Amino acid sequence: MSRLETTKRCLRTAVLFINENEKVIQVFFSFVVIGVSIVGLFQLVFIYHQLEQTKHWNQVDTQNELLNNLPRLDLERTVWKLIIDADGDPNVALPKDLAQKILDTDMDHLLVKTYLNKFEDFAGAVRTDRIDYEYAFRIHGHRIVRVYCVFKNYIDAARTWRMRDNPKLFVELEMLAEKWLERRPELKAQCSGELS
Repeated sequence: MSRLETTKRCLRTAVLFINENEKVIQVFFSFVVIGVSIVGLFQLVFIYHQLEQTKHWNQVDTQNELLNNLPRLDLERTVWKLIIDADGDPNVALPKDLAQKILDTDMDHLLVKTYLNKFEDFAGAVRTDRIDYEYAFRIHGHRIVRVYCVFKNYIDAARTWRMRDNPKLFVELEMLAEKWLERRPELKAQCSGELS
């Protein structure tokens, strides 16, 4: 038998097999298509799950980064020392004359402005949901309210300082502190009196 005859014979056998088992082959390929579809569906679910986990961990990472952006302890100590050295009390609102004195002293103004800008950034991150609102309230609510209450007179004076009209200066801090004062009435009493 020649090679050509062998090839013809194999092709005839394959064609006969396909003709006789057409239904079986169709069913087999249907199962293959269903199997591939199921595998593809599982892959899509897995990819969705991975994307959700990545989104969650990115949020956690962003929160940690932003929380680390709050004023460092050395800056905070320097600001409170500035108030104490000027015969102020860091547990009550700055008197208007002391707030004006800080504004008129360039280095003191720069120090307090830098300190408050850190809280302004934090408050903006909370407002835009880059930091979880409830988490921020539980962990830093008292601190934000305290800083706002102590420096409210400074903020008000800074908005109109040197004939500048800047009503949006520290507005994120103000809005967040005011919201948190509404949620916690006991903090209102601290804001108008002594702070702990």
